[in-house]
Parts: sequence; structure tokens; C-alpha cells
Amino acid sequence: MADARPAETETLLKVRPTVFVALGGTGMEVLLRLRRRILQADWNGTRISALDQFPAASFLYFDTDTLEAREAGRAAATDALSAKVAFREGETLQKAVNLARYQAERRSYPHIDSWLPARDLSRIDASKGAGQIRAIARLLFFDEVRSFMDRLTAKAGSVLANVSNEAQLRALGLDTATDLRVVVVASVAGGTGSGAVIDAGYAISSLETPKRPDAVDLFLVLPSGYVGANKDRVFANGVATLSELEYAMRGNPEPPYVESWGDHARVARGVERPFSDVYLFDTQNLADQRTAAIGDLYDMMADVLFEDFGNSEFSGRKRSTGVNQTQHKMRKWAPPSPDRAGRAALFSLNYSALGQAVLATRGSLEFEEHAARAGLGMVEAFFGVARGQGERHIPTVEERDRFAADQLALRFSAFEAFPKVLRPAPPGIPEYDLVGTLLQRADGSSIQESVALGVEEAVDAIRTEIASPRDWAPNLRKEAERLRDDILGRTGSGAAYGPRGAEVLDVRAKLEAAWLSDQDGTLPAALYRLLDDQERGGLDYARALIEGVKELIEADGGALARLNAAADTYARLADEMLAEHFSASLSRLDQVRPGLIFSHRRDAERYLEQAREDLRGSCVLRIRSVAAREAAELLRRVSAKLGTRTGRDPETGSARYDGLLSALNQGHEDVGRLMRELRLDIAEIRNAIERPSGGTFLVLPSGDLPDKIAVAPAEQLAWAREAFRAYGGSRAIFALLREEDTRADLLNAVRDMARRRLGPHRARIPSALDALRELPPARQRETLELMLLRCMPWIYARFDAFSPGGDQFKTILAVEGARAFQAEFGPILRASLPPVLGAGEIGFLESSQRGRIVCYCELSGVPLDVLGPLRRDWRNAYAQELDRLDAIPLHNHKDYLRFPDPVAPSAEESDALRETLSLFLRAVCLGLLQRAPETGLWRFAFEPGDWRSVGSERTLRRKLFDRVQRAAIAAQLAEAEAALSPVQNLAMAALFAWTAKRAYAPRRETVNFDAEARVGGIGHAVADALSRSWRQGAVEAGGLPGDPDRLFDAFLAQIDAWTKPIPGSLADVPAEEANRDPADPPALRAVDKRVIEPASFTTEGLLRLANPAASAPPPPPPAALFYVYRDTVEGPFPLSELAAQARAGTLSAATQIHPQGGAWIAAGDHPALAPLLAPPPPPPAR
Repeated sequence: MADARPAETETLLKVRPTVFVALGGTGMEVLLRLRRRILQADWNGTRISALDQFPAASFLYFDTDTLEAREAGRAAATDALSAKVAFREGETLQKAVNLARYQAERRSYPHIDSWLPARDLSRIDASKGAGQIRAIARLLFFDEVRSFMDRLTAKAGSVLANVSNEAQLRALGLDTATDLRVVVVASVAGGTGSGAVIDAGYAISSLETPKRPDAVDLFLVLPSGYVGANKDRVFANGVATLSELEYAMRGNPEPPYVESWGDHARVARGVERPFSDVYLFDTQNLADQRTAAIGDLYDMMADVLFEDFGNSEFSGRKRSTGVNQTQHKMRKWAPPSPDRAGRAALFSLNYSALGQAVLATRGSLEFEEHAARAGLGMVEAFFGVARGQGERHIPTVEERDRFAADQLALRFSAFEAFPKVLRPAPPGIPEYDLVGTLLQRADGSSIQESVALGVEEAVDAIRTEIASPRDWAPNLRKEAERLRDDILGRTGSGAAYGPRGAEVLDVRAKLEAAWLSDQDGTLPAALYRLLDDQERGGLDYARALIEGVKELIEADGGALARLNAAADTYARLADEMLAEHFSASLSRLDQVRPGLIFSHRRDAERYLEQAREDLRGSCVLRIRSVAAREAAELLRRVSAKLGTRTGRDPETGSARYDGLLSALNQGHEDVGRLMRELRLDIAEIRNAIERPSGGTFLVLPSGDLPDKIAVAPAEQLAWAREAFRAYGGSRAIFALLREEDTRADLLNAVRDMARRRLGPHRARIPSALDALRELPPARQRETLELMLLRCMPWIYARFDAFSPGGDQFKTILAVEGARAFQAEFGPILRASLPPVLGAGEIGFLESSQRGRIVCYCELSGVPLDVLGPLRRDWRNAYAQELDRLDAIPLHNHKDYLRFPDPVAPSAEESDALRETLSLFLRAVCLGLLQRAPETGLWRFAFEPGDWRSVGSERTLRRKLFDRVQRAAIAAQLAEAEAALSPVQNLAMAALFAWTAKRAYAPRRETVNFDAEARVGGIGHAVADALSRSWRQGAVEAGGLPGDPDRLFDAFLAQIDAWTKPIPGSLADVPAEEANRDPADPPALRAVDKRVIEPASFTTEGLLRLANPAASAPPPPPPAALFYVYRDTVEGPFPLSELAAQARAGTLSAATQIHPQGGAWIAAGDHPALAPLLAPPPPPPAR
């Protein structure tokens, strides 16, 4: 885990404000890893909780894949940082391009139609990405370029806002420079990255607001790591991308790779190439170290990018190294070739490769492990979560019953206050204090007593208000019905109860609200108090308590069953009291004889008192039945609030609940997620300790912490309370755990607190120097050799045609105690340098990171030709994909032949190309190959009248003549050349010399820093070689009338008299083969090829041109030649041609012309052209 805390002697880390651009899946993978490192790093003693708190960097992700961007191998369910690491709104441009619209309306978009391949792409499903079709990604970039640039502008502005960001930067221990860096990360293998990368580079380099980037770097992954995804297509895409990249990186290609992406988005003036530097990455490095896991490469790239923020001295040295290495990239590379054989091209040297390895002591990793374990213990202690089932802290039965009694009035009791008339007295009715609680009003009065009092009042009223005892019984029956309805409600009224029963219902409702309210219910509050009581409760305790209380309520024979049974018993006894005892009392009252007045009154009053007791007992039992039934209903609702089982989890098989148990179970799951993340930290660290040879992160087999760090549970709990103090109790923390945005904050709070509290132990970490000293000499050498091998630049290169110098390698080693380390281990390191480094040296740099060595190696200024797999496997796959009958476009342009082969031709390939060009130029100059103006293709008559295309010059350069073409052309050439006279052979030598000089005019190139030279290509060399061989052959054959040199010069000087131009043939010549620089004078710029004029190409005609007879009439004066200026200088043209242009309307009176030997004048001022350019006379007058 990176520790980016600045050293004590350094106030702030100086970092470069950087915008990172991910193109496609590879860019996404690397930059998500970089974002994770930024979030996990220690910035001046703290960690950030969101990437917008790190103002030194911003991110933009562009992809045709619209699925969620997620780092491979990490699932949101188990990765607490996933939400923080993920790209946010405003950081992504993920869209599917509308292929059908552009395909159908391509003529309406000329800036797209100019390059869009002819193959109909509309039938391809691009809804889920480019599908390894590069042109689809380029089309999306054209479609979204304005959004891309708007977001890039905003992100550049945000990282450059050093004033508004100052406080935030200082809190992180950072300070930003004023130069803007943009890093683009992509691969050449798929569709999006490889298809959009060059356009993106040009667009980024053209950024004007807030400023032009000072550096636009490309981190480009080569295709070897993607062989599992359609290997042939991956390799072919790689070659196509590198071919186009080479075309662009040579600088100011002609024609341009792109000029505009629409009406309002153009390549800015002065942008010569898309990137400042291109860094290449592959799965094999220069020291023959290999990885089969592309993720290893992604991790190393992320580590390299992170070090630019995490280590001020290290990043500063890398920047200064980069400036010094620019000298190797300014030049171009000319592949070795035979003397005067010509150069296929000057290759760009703007490519570099790098590697980085980290060597950590076991002690530094063990410290991180202890910090992670302490964090895990903090979470366990704070939430009361046990590591194993046997360690769970759960309530006893007594604790459960006490909680139920205190919180739910579930203290067991038995009702025994039965009416005396029930003889023998029935057994006590089992119930709970909750029944009595429901019969208690808020003011403390008893509903049961009110019911009994109501009976007393009703009977007293009958006794005092009704004089005749004979009328008491009927009125008592009516009062009994009224009192029953007063409790249970009148039948058919729709009410649950009568007024008295409703009072019980009201008490139950108020009690339910008081107990179960989500905001301030006493039951949830009591449970959360227990949850936060880490000594006596905890999460395991609270969950088990809820389960226990639910069992107490719902089990067979539990509280619900007892209360329902009690309600039924009370109701049965109440009915029995009315049906038997009260009815008997009324019967006896009805049987009193009315004649005996005194006896009648006394007996009636006695029977009335019996009826009173019977009715009172019945009503009391009735109201208790209601209370018992409402108590059961309240407990049902309590149980439902605690949680009702809703099913089973399909993945784990565990029961699912709603209610409070669901919240606590969810909290338990979320806490478990925190714990799993911390366990994952531990596992990753242990894996690094136990497997020291993995990837580019190596662990020293020494340097253990001298003592294990023990943290008592009480300390862990105290640290956890301090870490979570700002967040509140468990209830509030559970809510935060549910939100992805805040879950990682809590995890970082734990990690930060553990690392801070263990900070004093950091000094016990052995230094890398001390750890190495513990090893025997052989193991020291082995360890340092492995570090150097792993930090070698990660490309597979073959240095044969191109061989870098030792100064092109720069190796930096950052370690604490650099001076002592260099003195003690410098000799071992120098002796361990891989041979590929040549004379390379290691620069030692002081580091503030204890227990870690970071070794970085960069190779600067190499051509793509050095890539070993490119020469064979990748190019073979490319050729196969091109030749498929159903081939899907590989290139981002319909004219893919404009892009050069990124590999320098071998000697055999050069010989074959020179042979083809020799055959081609001889046939062209003699007129055997004729160019079709409408197609630009060269045609050949295989039989009289059978003219067939052999391709364009670009095609022939790439694919050569096939066997049939070569044989047929060679046969006709042999016949035609055999018929030539020595004079004609010498004239052909002159034509070949002219072709070398004008049709393949050499380019002006910088060949050694600021020194320039005229450099000819293979076409120039072949034509020049033909000229020399034909000239020598003509001389050796003899029969030339006069001095051969004078004749040769005469033929060359009068080339226009016996040849004619081949219109449009210059357009077919690759840019690197013919000079088109508008800054050069016209005489040095290439023009169309020429072919012999048969009528003039006779021995006699040629001799007349070279040595006119004395008797012949004097030759006409040489035709005057003129240059014409129309945006650029054109010509020269004879006067007859200008006259024809004037008649055709393409030459106006104002057009500037320049007669040879004269000065610029308007065409209308020349006496020979003035009549042709004069305005017409006015119409005749009427």
C-alpha cells in the first residue's frame, strides 16, 4: 500500500496537474487501478474519501461500450471501494454510434465520407461496443468530439486552478506546477482505444482553453496480452494502429491524418503530431521476463502513473530525465541500406518503453498487515461481531426474559380474582402484565374498574328508580345487553368494540406507537442501545435477542398462545356467568311472590345483589378478554416490527426477514462487507509476503518486524469509537453503510485510525538497506538481479537493424539511505545490469518511503521496427485479415495504402521492392504501363487489346507484382528494350535521371539534431540506379555520335520535347518518397512522372534535338515558360498552356504570372494574353 506522506524536510510534494484520458477497456482498467491507489494512499497523514478531493488529477473515460465500467476481478458486492473508484457522471462518454444514419447519409458529412471505409458497417451491431472494428470508434469520436473537448476543457481547468485548489492541495501535502500534462491510455488490440487514439491525440494537442497542453503522453498496450480475444484480429488491429500511428508521428504527414472533425473542431495550427511521447507496453520485457496476466501490466502502469504523485523526488527526476531524453526522439531513423539504395522512409523515434519494480521488505508489509488486522479488530469490537460462531456474544434466557419483561411487559402472571359464585374456583388464567397495562389509562385510572363501576351504577339505578321489583329483572336483562355492547360493540354496527373496549384499543394503539415508532420507539431504541453497548451487547447480541424475543412471542406455548388462550377463557367464563349464574339470579327474581310485600322486597333485593355480582364478574371477565386479545395483537405487531420471515436468500440459503431484524441483518451483512474488505487487505498483503516473485511487486525474504504488534481488544474498541465518533451510533452508521458513497468513507476511517495509532511502530520497520544486509551475499545478488530484470522496459524488442546507445537507457533507483545503499550495493547492481542496458548507469535517489525500493527504467527514442512480434506474427495476421473475402476494415481510412509499414524492410524485402520498382519505372517510362485517370490505377496489355489493372503504385509497393504480372511485363520490356538504339538507351538514362530528381524529388530532413539533408526514397534510388546503368550500357555499346555526356545533358535539358507528363501520377507516390514541401521552391518539389512521346522518341529526332544539322533552318527560339500563383506556385507552363487556360476561364486577368527571367505581373498585362482576357464589349445601344 503506497505511503505518499512527504518527508520531514519537504514542505509539499510538487506534482504536475494531469488529466487522464481512458480510451476503451484497457484505458479503463489502468485508470481505475490508478484511482484506487490515489484513494488508498496516505496523503499527509490522511486519506481522501472521494476523488474530487484530489484536485491534482482529473479523469475522462471514452468508450463505445455502454456497460458499467468496472475493474476486472472486483465485484461491487465485495469491494468497498468500488463506488469510489468508479467513474462518475461527467467523467464518462459512453455511447453507441448510429452506424445506419452515417452510412445512409455519408455524403452529407464530407469530413467523415472522406475517410469512412467503403464497407457497409450499418449491419454491425454496435450497441455494445466497437467489436474490434476501429472505424466504428473513430466514427463515434467524430460524433462526440465537441462533448469530448468540452469535458476535456473543463477538466484541464479544474486541475490548473491552483488558487482555488490551494487549501485542498496543502491539506494533502501537495503543490501543483503550472504546466498541464495529459496522459492517454489505450491499447492497439480492440476497437475503441485503437480506433480513436490518434484523433484523440490530435484533438487534445489542439486544446486552446485553458491552455495548450505542455505534454500529451500516450501509454499504449501492445496486442500480445489479448490473444484470447480473436488473436488474428487483435494482431491485425495492432499492425493497422501502429501503421497509422507511425504515419502521424513522423510529423506533418501529407495528406494529413485528419484536418477537422466537423465545422467547429479542427486540428490547431502548429500541431505536427498527436503525441509528445508514446510509451509502449507488452507482456514481455527486454530482459525476457514474461507475464500471462494482462492485469500485471495494468498494475505496473498504474504504479508508474501513481509515482508521479506519490514521490516528489522520484517524479522530479523522471521529468528531468524525460527532458534529457528528448534529444533521442528529435531525430529520425534511417534503416541501414546498401550504398545509394535509397531509404524506404525515415522512421519516427518518438517511441519509448519503461518498466518499474518495487522491492519491499517483509517488515513494511507486516506493518501493513498489522494495521489491517487492527482495523478488522476495531470493526469486530465496535459492532460486537464475532469471527466464529463459537465466539458469538448472545443473550441468556434470563437476559431475554428480563428484556421482554422490561420492554414489553411480558412478565408472567396468573389471574385468580374470580367471582365468588364460581365454585369451585377455576384455576388461575396464565397471562402477562401486558394485559393489565392495556387496562390502564394514561391518567392511571383502570378501565376494568370503570367497567365494574358501570355495573354498580346500572344496578343502583334500577333499584332506586324502579319501584316494583317485578320490573327489575327485565331492566337488568336490558342493562346486561347494554353493558356487553359497551365492551364488545353492538352487533352489525361495524365497530370493533364498544366504548369500553375501544378504550383498550386506544391504549394498545398508543402503546404500539410508543414502542414501535421508527423515529423514537422505545423498543428499537432499547435494541440499538444494546447494539452500541459494546461491553454488554453488540450486533450479534442484538440480533440474537430479537430472535429470542420473537421465539418467546410466537413459539408453541409462547406469549401469543397464552394470551389468546386467556382471551378465550375470559370470554367463556364471561358467557358462562351470564348464561348460567346471571340468568339464574334473574329467574329467582322473577319468582318472588308479589302478595307478601315484606318478603317480596327482601327476597328481590337479595336476588338483585346476586345478579349484580354475576353481571359485574361477567363484565370484568369480558373486558379482560378484550385486553388479552389486544395484548396478543400488540405482540403480533411487535413481532412483525422485529421481523417477519419473507423467504430464503437464493445464494446463501439463510432466512430473510423484514423489520428490525432485516435492518440488523443488513447491518450485519454490511459490517461483514467491511470486514471482508479488511480481510482482503490482509490476504493480499500475506500473498505478497508469501509469494515474493509475483509481477513487478517483489518482497524481500528478510527485514521482518523485530516484534509482533499486539493490540488489546479494549484498545481496538477505543480506537473504533474515536474513528466512528463523527458518524453517530450504529443506527446512523448502518444507514451510511447502505450508501456506496459513504461506505468507503467508513472503511477509510478505520484504516486511517489503525495506521495512525500504529504510527509509532513504523520506526520499527527495517530499512531496505538493513533487510538486504540480513541476506547472504548470493541471495543479495539474486534479489537485486530479479528487481533489475523486472524493471526493464516492458516490450519485446530485437535490436539488430536499430541498436540503442547506452545513454538511451535511464535507470533510477529510489531508496531510503541512498548514499549508503549505493556505496554498499552499487557494485552488485552494476554487475547485475542486464546486457541489454549496454553502457547504462543507475541513478540513486533518496526516498522518504521506508522499507521500499522503487526501481524505474526507461528506454527512449526507438522505432517501432524494434518490436519483435510486429515483424512476423502480427504482420502475418494483418496480411491474412486484409486478404479475407469478407474482410471487415482494419484501417481508419478507405485509402489504407497511404499508411506506411511500421517495420523497416528486410534486405530481401528491399531487394524485392527495388526489383518491382525497376520493372514498374521501365514499363511506365516506355509507355507499357498506362495510368487510368478515372481510377488512378496502372493498366497493362497482357494481350493485344486486353488491358487489365495491375494496381496503384502504392499497391505495388505493398504487394509487389504477382508472378503472372511480372512475367508478362518483363517479356514485353525485353522485347521493347531490345529494339532501342544506343541513342535511345542514353535518352532513357536521361529520363530515369529526371524521374529520380523530379518525380521522386528528395525530401529535406533533419538527420542529426539541427543538421538537414536532402534524403531520397527507394523510388529515387531505383530511378537513379536505372539512369546510371542505362547510361553506362549505352556508352559501352558504342555507336553514339558525339560526346555521351553532352548528349545526355542535351536529352535531359530538352526532356519536354520528347516526353509528356502522366497527369495525376504524383498523387500515387507515398509522401515519404516525394518532396511536397510548399516551403521549397518549385524546382525542388516533385511533379508527375513522364513517358516517352513515340513520335519524338526516334534516334533521328533525338539527335536533331541534341545536335541540329548546319543546313537545317535555325531552330525557333525556346518557348517562354511561366509560373502561376494560385495559393501556391504552379508550373512552369509554356505560353500556349496559359492561353488555353485563359480560353477555358481558369486563368483570370488578375492572376499573377512570372515569366522566367522576369518579375511577377498580372496575366492581363502580358501582351500575348491581354486580348484573351479583355472584358467583352458592352451590348449595342438600342
